[in-house]
Amino acid sequence: MKKNYFVTDHQYINTGGNCMVSIFSVFDKQQNVTRFIILNEEGANYQTADTVSADLQDNWEDDYDSFILWDYTWDAITEQRLAIYPLDKELIELVIDCRFEYLKKDCKYFNTTVNVTYDELPQRLLSTISPECIAWHIENEQFFITNGYVVSPSEYYVPADVEKDRKATTEFMSWLNDMVCDTERRESLYEEGIHIKLGDHSVTIPFHADTYASLEGLLKVALEDE
Repeated sequence: MKKNYFVTDHQYINTGGNCMVSIFSVFDKQQNVTRFIILNEEGANYQTADTVSADLQDNWEDDYDSFILWDYTWDAITEQRLAIYPLDKELIELVIDCRFEYLKKDCKYFNTTVNVTYDELPQRLLSTISPECIAWHIENEQFFITNGYVVSPSEYYVPADVEKDRKATTEFMSWLNDMVCDTERRESLYEEGIHIKLGDHSVTIPFHADTYASLEGLLKVALEDE
């Protein structure tokens, strides 16, 4: 797809009191002009002049609105992204990319991460997340975690294979407990041991009281670590 907007410069500055702002100079090829995306943690605006760091005429503040082409919160920008007829699809996607460039610097500066929804992620990061992970976050209305560079799942996310292993481990613990609590079946375990088969390989583990205690402890630790 033919590009109309090109970022030519990025400044990350402190406007006072640790209020950090990113200023992106953007060349608009169609209009043959340079404009500015100015954003912070709350949202972004698109301006005809850099009203943050540039030297403007003394009374520019009285005419501030004349520099603003549009001004949106991040929620409103996401709504524009999802709209059937967005304001300007390429520009909206560029603003989202710029936000994550800002987050790279902001998260590093404050040593933190931020929560974002699936709809707020730039296209370049969506390919790093599995469809199963995306589906889980949307279904459970959970945020992704990002520092601008990478995206991590919610702390509550459990991959499907891990959930399957957890279920199998829980069922095995329940079975093992039932066997030990039943006198007749416990004697059978003591006599025959536990038969484990993986593919074409099998092994029999002798079973006694210490074996049960060790297995139970190991399985509980495994469940807690997942």
